[in-house]
Parts: sequence; structure tokens; C-alpha cells
Amino acid sequence: MIHKSAAGGALARGRAPAAGVRGVASAAAGDPVAPAARGRMIRGMYKHILAALDGSPRSPHVLRQAAELAARTSATLHLCHAVNVPLGLPADAWTLSGEELHARLVDHGLRSLTQLAEGLDPPVTPVLWGERVCRIGRPAQVIVGLADELRADLLVIGSHSLDVLDRLLGTTAARVVNHAHCSVLVVRPPETAAQADATQTAQGQSS
Repeated sequence: MIHKSAAGGALARGRAPAAGVRGVASAAAGDPVAPAARGRMIRGMYKHILAALDGSPRSPHVLRQAAELAARTSATLHLCHAVNVPLGLPADAWTLSGEELHARLVDHGLRSLTQLAEGLDPPVTPVLWGERVCRIGRPAQVIVGLADELRADLLVIGSHSLDVLDRLLGTTAARVVNHAHCSVLVVRPPETAAQADATQTAQGQSS
């Protein structure tokens, strides 16, 4: 996992910077007050966490990491999905146009987020769920913009293997890390999800 703290650590709206992960583990060993103090620091570390999910095989792993962190810190967990047309276009949506197409894409994305949230196995509790948002646009711009709107103090996003286009243009995760106004946690996929991602990418390139 890669944890990146934004310079200054606070959004323009005046939110106080969140304590760094290293600060949580700084309590002296053997200090009888340390466990309670550590618990208070963890619970107050984040207030709003935004998990960016793209519907790939790594999404459940990214969501679990975000949900577990939200449960430990008592933060509100928001979910977002960015549809990058035409890459994120469902096959049956090509027959639609205008507002119908927009509504179809957004509905598809929201249902995907709901399925992921309900599919946490085993369930992570307690999680205080917040907004679930699907928007059409360039993923990095959508994610960073929504994080600002929600006053998120942590973004959780998945990484993936680099293909040639990613090396030239940069991944969505890299763009988010560079442009986000809050801390960013980049979650590396487990081996099974990484292999599935590679297969999905190869199939997309061959089609």
C-alpha cells in the first residue's frame, strides 16, 4: 500500500489535517495510557473516506480496505464510480442516446456500487455509509472533484499493472495522487485480482 499525505494536509474549506499513520503507532511501549490514547487517535484520524471503485476484479479488495479503515476510525465511508465513455459503456447502452444514455450509465454504476457494498464477505461492521455517486467523465477528475465536494480527508483507490498506454499517460491512481487535496491510500491488489486485471486488460487489447 502507498500512503500519500497532501502538502498542508487540509482542504481549502478549513478541515484540520488528519493525523499521520505513523503518529498512531508512536505511543511508548508499556505506557498504561497508550492503548486508550491510541484508540482515540485512530477514531479521530479521518471523518470522511472516499473509496474510488472502477468495477474491476480488484474493487472488492479496495472496498474492504476502505471499509475496515472506516470502521476503525468511525469515519463516514463514501463510494464513487467514474464512467469513462466509451470504455465504461455497457453493451446494451449503445442503443440509447442523450439523457437516456446518461441515466443508463449512472444507474449501472450505482447498482455496481451497491452490489459491492452488499457483497462484503464477511461483512465489515460497523460502517457508517455515506454517499454513493456515479459520474461520467475522466476518472481522475471525477474522483478528485468529488473528494473536494465531500470534504474527504482520505481517498482510497486501487493500483494496477501498467500497460504501454499507462506508462505514457500515467495511471488514474497516479493522477489522483498528484492532484488530490487530501491524503491518498493506494491499495495494491492481491495476486488473484492482479492476475484477473491482467487478463481483463489483455482481452481488451485483443478485442
